[in-house]
Amino acid sequence: MCSHVYQIISNMRYKQEVNWMDSDNINMEEYYVVEYWASQFDVKPEVLKQVVKEIGPSVDGVRKYLKK
Repeated sequence: MCSHVYQIISNMRYKQEVNWMDSDNINMEEYYVVEYWASQFDVKPEVLKQVVKEIGPSVDGVRKYLKK
């Protein structure tokens, strides 16, 4: 493969990784997404996983739940 194709693939992966931050839902399948949102909500990843299990992956829903 030529370097141009590698650059295209690299750009596609970068865009996919950046897009999850703009999502309305937390993708619990990706550890870096869980780590990011756990740090944003100032909780441990295990706590975030439990909250998402209870109420679902909505960022707004999780935010509201954790503010209680």
